[in-house]
Amino acid sequence: MRKASATRWGFRLLGILVGTLLAMAISARATAAKNAPSLPEGKIVVPSRETAKEAEQRLPRSDLGAFPPLDLSRCPQNERGEKIVAIVEGTTITEKRFLAELAFARAQQKFTQFPIPKTKQEELGLLGALSAPVFDQLVERILINKYAKEHGLVVTESEIDTAIEKTNRELPPGEKVQDIAVRYGLSMQDIRELARTQILGMRIEDAMAEKVKEPTEQELLEFARNHVGPLDKGEEIRAAHIFFSAPEHATTQTILAAESMARKVHEMLKQGADFCELALRYSQDRKTAAKCGDLGYLTRGKMSRAFDDVAFSLAPGQLSDVVRTPQGFHVILVREKHAGCLRSSYLRYKQRELYLRWGVELKSRAKIEKFF
Repeated sequence: MRKASATRWGFRLLGILVGTLLAMAISARATAAKNAPSLPEGKIVVPSRETAKEAEQRLPRSDLGAFPPLDLSRCPQNERGEKIVAIVEGTTITEKRFLAELAFARAQQKFTQFPIPKTKQEELGLLGALSAPVFDQLVERILINKYAKEHGLVVTESEIDTAIEKTNRELPPGEKVQDIAVRYGLSMQDIRELARTQILGMRIEDAMAEKVKEPTEQELLEFARNHVGPLDKGEEIRAAHIFFSAPEHATTQTILAAESMARKVHEMLKQGADFCELALRYSQDRKTAAKCGDLGYLTRGKMSRAFDDVAFSLAPGQLSDVVRTPQGFHVILVREKHAGCLRSSYLRYKQRELYLRWGVELKSRAKIEKFF
């Protein structure tokens, strides 16, 4: 019953340098963990910490002259005379496509720890340094698309349109995705495919949430001690619901029937009926019904706004009235409420960790021929 990942996450065009930034974050995390103060036992306390940006600024600057220059001279050619940089699971990466992606990464180099090149040798060294993460991103996209086809994962054209429109709204005035595509030699179809792959990747990453176990207090203490960067802000609740499906496009009869059932269940709860028992028996969200209606830990934005407005106003142990959302009718019970979002930050971090590990395993099984 949660929002679709494409809407929640949006489209981030600057994702091309994830590999580079991830390496920096790992180094920064290790440094911060070494210097972190100890925490008192038995109580979750978030120590003051430097931000990820501050940690990255303390990293040593790279010597661009130390990187071997990018050399594509030995790459073979296809029947059209185009140089082939690599073949990944039967999909060809041409020199033209690789250099276009590299040019885009070069333009975004201010987001890395690499200094501004001052000589031709340093410029060639910068391209050599960026070539590895750019190539890894291209490989990742090809493998994600292959995985999606094999497992029936589909992104609609409408979802891509929404993602690109969202990106255009977030870009500086007068700047559009279309302008960026032309500037760096990418077609609009290239951009749409990039958006498609990113949405697929986020969808796969979302699915990893099912594999993350609820943390113990000790695990949260360790996470608070070692985590670099700000935690999620705001409130966090653990909520359960009993749900009756009645989407806005449903017939009047269906909507009235769902609301009637929701109100009957609400009345039973007010009279002392067990929430878990009624969730198991009546809730039409079968995924959560099997867990007594438990939705886990929530921050604002994971559910619809109408749901959030009510759920976050409740005290722990408090039952809502019947709540109408675009999906149907809910009776909500808030089990816990916390200031700050340590658990959500932990769960999201572990979810991302599982996704990255999945990507490494996917790559290790793939047939990749690299010619430079």
